Amino acid sequence: MKYLMLFLVGCASAAVAPVKGMVVSPSQARVELRQVDSDVLKFMVYNDSAETLVVDRDKVYARTHKGDLRRIPGGWASVYDIPAGGSHAVYVRFDWGDTKTAEQSEVRFDKALTIRGNGIAIEAITVVRQ
Repeated sequence: MKYLMLFLVGCASAAVAPVKGMVVSPSQARVELRQVDSDVLKFMVYNDSAETLVVDRDKVYARTHKGDLRRIPGGWASVYDIPAGGSHAVYVRFDWGDTKTAEQSEVRFDKALTIRGNGIAIEAITVVRQ
């Protein structure tokens, strides 16, 4: 039992907390980090444009001191169309195991958000490892 507990603790991903939990691209999109559930980051993406906003979860990534992390696959869909004025929950999961306590990382949507095939310039959400 003791060894099983050590194994489970050693494999668990570290939780992170928001430092900068909302970013905006004026008249285009807004991204809010609403909740962190272990290694799953739960965002709400708002379409502030007059066009359809496309979100590709596979292009959301986390930038750490060791390089970029890709999301761990899962969930129903990886691409969402958000109509003008609409919003959609977007959940992404990362393995934070190589990050250190108190280390800040950026979760980036700059490659994941498009309108008419064009990327949207948007700042990163900043998180810190707990």
